[in-house]
Amino acid sequence: MRLGHVRDRRRMTPGRCSSGEGRAGHYPDLARDVVRHNPDLIIAVNTNFVLDLKAARTTIPIVGVFALPIESGIVPSLVRPGGNITGVAIDVGLEASSAALGRYGWVDL
Repeated sequence: MRLGHVRDRRRMTPGRCSSGEGRAGHYPDLARDVVRHNPDLIIAVNTNFVLDLKAARTTIPIVGVFALPIESGIVPSLVRPGGNITGVAIDVGLEASSAALGRYGWVDL
């Protein structure tokens, strides 16, 4: 069995279905379409789209860029996020930020 990338197989091309055209109302249909194609990995750069992918109940790994992952419901905890979503949080919220700064002695909690 050979592992690795096979050209044009199980890969979503940018023009095919990766744009919600900037309208959040398109994201649920787009998420279902992406999941239906069963890619090996989904990369999403919008909090709302990540939430719609999560709602699609997929086991496909999702790498996202999102804001407020706990508050928005993307993950239940930063320590134990669980599920199939990982990525970069551009804002983790005041509570998580304060706790992290307190660990390093930068603020007195």
